[in-house]
Amino acid sequence: MNLKIVVFAVAASHAFSVAQTVNAQPSRVLNLRAAIAAATGRDDFTIDGVAQSHGRWAAVGNFESTGESVLAAGDDSASIRVSDWIRPPADRVAMDANGLVHLRLRQSKHSAGEIEIRDHTTLRPIARYNVPERGLEPVVSGSELLWRRRGSLFKIHPSFAPVATLIYPPHPPAPTPELAEEPLSIFALPSGQWVQFGMLSEDISVFESDGAPVGVVRADLDAAYSGAKGTPLNYRPASGSSRVLWTAGTRDGRLYVCLAGLPVTGPAYIAVLDPITGRLVKRIAAETPAAPERFAKYDGTGAIYPMDGAVDDRIVILDRKVGILAIYSTE
Repeated sequence: MNLKIVVFAVAASHAFSVAQTVNAQPSRVLNLRAAIAAATGRDDFTIDGVAQSHGRWAAVGNFESTGESVLAAGDDSASIRVSDWIRPPADRVAMDANGLVHLRLRQSKHSAGEIEIRDHTTLRPIARYNVPERGLEPVVSGSELLWRRRGSLFKIHPSFAPVATLIYPPHPPAPTPELAEEPLSIFALPSGQWVQFGMLSEDISVFESDGAPVGVVRADLDAAYSGAKGTPLNYRPASGSSRVLWTAGTRDGRLYVCLAGLPVTGPAYIAVLDPITGRLVKRIAAETPAAPERFAKYDGTGAIYPMDGAVDDRIVILDRKVGILAIYSTE
């Protein structure tokens, strides 16, 4: 991959800092929609969610009319593998460092929810677990993948075990319902501490390994926007307007945030933040490939839109609407 380094001096909200902008070209562009359609003989599906770990990626194709899914997976090569049918359908995908794919299955008649584990190479199921609550979210923790319900974290595979419960200090009620129920992402630092990021408030909360609160800082997304092409979005969390398309916490302790509201012609800007201080480490300007379905009067480039993404040792960007996946280096 060819990387071009451009250095900008930006005034962060915390202190004056220098942040690099890394212009990244995709090392691989894959057409997931075409691969899933070829494997199933159907085109009545959506692509919902993507995960990435140790050079591998996985995504889910959902067939709403028949209530089933398939798993698509691959690595840095051009090949795409597609699984057999998965029932009930999956609505969340994640990966651990051991090459296992975790699928959150929708509620069935028999349980509040299920988590299925599949091998990344064969795409065959290894185990399926009933879970006590619906709506569980994955949590990256070293080589393991945990799940959480609100602030309660637990391990499912190979057996269920509580891990920690985050303790939230008293604070005034949120000014709006949107902030009270804002989407959160949680991941573990190499030190064993936990990091929580609020996608509306842009607050980064740090907790000890036992769940005790350490402190809260604001993610410096203003500094990230200052080096991006286009008009930055204003910080207005109480309006329910988010400046975040998607976020990912990595095993090496970095927080990646894809910025919203920038030109559809690209590039996609991804802020890399230090979760302890909230400061911008660098911004990645990921050049987005073109797709015929994306050509329009307002976008003559046909650039894909970074609707979804995932990060571990690679960055993957997914345009769910057209089914194009682009892979980038994190360097």
